[in-house]
Amino acid sequence: MSPIAGDSAPSPLSPGLYEQVVDRLLERRLAALRRSCIEVTDEELDAGHSHAVLADHLRRVVREALSGVIGEDRLARQVELVNRILRELEGADPEGDRWLSTPPRRLLSDWPLEPLGGGKPERPDTPVALGSLLAGTRLDPSLVSQLRKELSR
Repeated sequence: MSPIAGDSAPSPLSPGLYEQVVDRLLERRLAALRRSCIEVTDEELDAGHSHAVLADHLRRVVREALSGVIGEDRLARQVELVNRILRELEGADPEGDRWLSTPPRRLLSDWPLEPLGGGKPERPDTPVALGSLLAGTRLDPSLVSQLRKELSR
């Protein structure tokens, strides 16, 4: 089974502007477009920015692979996959300091037990690490409430 869902048959791309790393799947799709007389523009990666572009590509691929893991032991298998990837990167981390802790968890905050000037700030309703679109619908948190929570951090 392939770790990336949907990579068996090339599907057409929507016309538009892209800034996407060309992997083998995309290369097959682009070849099909060129055979259909569609103009495709691409360029070689710039070595000065390649680390960021390749890291973004890897993030997308790893996210898809992790989301495709199913079963009762899903989390354990996801951690195993992440640690296998990190093991490959050990040259930069010979102590394995970037391997995931057991059980896997994430840091949500750190705050003095006796804070100066007020209490512990309230967490925003939107993810702190990701950008969020607040469209103003009745289902969305209000922009003002989220700004207050963000500014208190």
